[in-house]
Amino acid sequence: MSPGKPLEKPELHGSGPVYRLESGRFKPAVCARQKNWCHASALRIMFASLPDLRKGSSMRFIPAAASLLILVSCMTSNSFGDLVWGPISNFQDGTVQGWAGGTVVNVANSGPLGAGDHSLRLSNGGVASRFAMFNTGVNGAIHAAVTEIVSDILRPPGEGSAEIRLVMFDTAGTRWTSTVAANVIDNGLWNRYSFSVLEADLTRVAGTGTYAALSTSLERIMFRYDPGIPTDSGLPLNGSMNFDNIAAVPEPSSACLLAFGVLSMAAGWRRQRAI
Repeated sequence: MSPGKPLEKPELHGSGPVYRLESGRFKPAVCARQKNWCHASALRIMFASLPDLRKGSSMRFIPAAASLLILVSCMTSNSFGDLVWGPISNFQDGTVQGWAGGTVVNVANSGPLGAGDHSLRLSNGGVASRFAMFNTGVNGAIHAAVTEIVSDILRPPGEGSAEIRLVMFDTAGTRWTSTVAANVIDNGLWNRYSFSVLEADLTRVAGTGTYAALSTSLERIMFRYDPGIPTDSGLPLNGSMNFDNIAAVPEPSSACLLAFGVLSMAAGWRRQRAI
């Protein structure tokens, strides 16, 4: 479980946030919600680098490799079903995209990118209502490449920090939740939080099913306020939170292998040109 990271200094982490090259620096751009831009930009950067690659400039290969990684991330889209590497929800269509529980509302111009960027606001559904939202559209198998689910989360200032956990249900009713909660800070800023889906980082809080069963019979995923030790129910919470750019991401080594493969191809290309 990683602590929240301010989006002013984001990391290239799985499928979000994605970066674009501006004035020699990579800056965040939400790939899932700007696919057309992302595809075009990635291709422009990559093809612009080809003349330099032909001349043998290895430094010019860096933006080309980065753009290819961006392009692959854009194309690997999760449109619900199995939990696979890629975006789950970006809320740009103005709907709640299958999320329910408490009170969930799609809010325009409220996301990390500001104007034109939507996010999902979760607030308590009542005095006795648990502070949680779930999505039954994410179901089936947990693909082996996926190691965590990430989300940008904003907690308004003055409402108090809150411990949020990922909960995963199987079709038999067994529930697994984050052993260590993510402490969502009430600083009014968008921060990125990660929630591991690996067995070593989860605690079974209901039922008797195995993790192996969960990995092939996922019924829903949930984000829930559950402070202290993990429980099977969570607690009510005053105030609200906004969620955006929810995605399933692989371990870093998977992205590194892809980059290594591209580098190897470029090296082979250069050798052939030198003969």
